[in-house]
Amino acid sequence: MKKYIHKLIYGKLYWKIGKFHRFCRSIGIPFCTGAEGPCFRIGKRRRRNTAYVNDEDNWVFQCDKCFKREQEYWKDMWHEYYSQIM
Repeated sequence: MKKYIHKLIYGKLYWKIGKFHRFCRSIGIPFCTGAEGPCFRIGKRRRRNTAYVNDEDNWVFQCDKCFKREQEYWKDMWHEYYSQIM
């Protein structure tokens, strides 16, 4: 029962934090979009290591720490992709 209540409270809190984060971004506060969830550091627009047809999807608004995680993720994804086609 205690675990369930903890998960319920954490889930609602995480939802509220996400809603607040989206609100701040909508009014122009340059918060990072985060690599693994909302991040409240100041970010900047950066080019991902992706090749989407819609060029806007190739860009993210992230801080240095989150962008480093994002780059590592895409490096692993491209490595896996190229290892399967060769």
